[in-house]
Amino acid sequence: MMSFPFIRRGGYVDVQQPPWECDSAWGLKAGLPADPLVLQALCDRVLNSSGGKLHYRPAGPGVLLSLQRIEGFHSTAAPAAECIRYTYGEAAFWVPVVDDEGKLAMLLPYVFHDATVPAAIGRELYGFSKETANIEIAGDRFSVQVLASPLGGGLAAWSELLRLEPTPTPTKQPDLVGKNLFTADDRNKALEALVDAKAAYAMLLSQQFDFIFLRQFVAPEGQGCDVRHLLTVPLTVRVASVPSLTAHANSYRLTLSRLASHPVAQDLGLLLDGQNGADLGIVMPTEFSFTLGLGRRVGG
Repeated sequence: MMSFPFIRRGGYVDVQQPPWECDSAWGLKAGLPADPLVLQALCDRVLNSSGGKLHYRPAGPGVLLSLQRIEGFHSTAAPAAECIRYTYGEAAFWVPVVDDEGKLAMLLPYVFHDATVPAAIGRELYGFSKETANIEIAGDRFSVQVLASPLGGGLAAWSELLRLEPTPTPTKQPDLVGKNLFTADDRNKALEALVDAKAAYAMLLSQQFDFIFLRQFVAPEGQGCDVRHLLTVPLTVRVASVPSLTAHANSYRLTLSRLASHPVAQDLGLLLDGQNGADLGIVMPTEFSFTLGLGRRVGG
């Protein structure tokens, strides 16, 4: 593929090259139950329709909700004198998938950032489907507002997409303190019970796996795509502290809004209650850092 030099312009996107690294982060990850048939339809639409050699299926009947504050996100390839660091909030839904060879990956259908440059880096340098949002973090409470578009046209407006907050009555805490939850060889087994808080936490401790997504750019005339292929990007997680659940874990309540432009619950088949929410039970805060590696085209 021919490569052209990048032309800087006003408001340019940071084009420092991967790998990218995060100095530190704090966040919550929770397992959400989901309809496996809907997740399979998502895999078929996004991953299995790209013409690749591998076939993907959901790794379990659930997804992961990831809410975090990222500090010091920067390119490790940039000279120290030119290194730029970014701090921002992130909210994402991760769908664990497995290919025909049994390899685990994470599909990211929805990713939200509250900083424009990191969001643009993810879209332009990698191809992630990232979107800018307003993310409010107050202690361990999260709120995500998106610029929602009405069906049939009209004025787009900022609307709350999701809210996560502790519940007043804690759920009984599992006996996980001081235990080595899962080894890397146990990840697939853990995914089968992804709706359990223990399995959700195990995914964070799995140390390394690939993100997978459909990289695509709409053609200038608006019909079809100029670029369309699957890409994987390795993520390496380094857990800084494993908290004492007795001291730090809380029960949480997730509420999702029904926005026509952001049909998260429908796309992911989330099994919510009558109030369009879910009681998540124990959610464990974790401090960590990570490295996002070089992208690789699947099958090429």
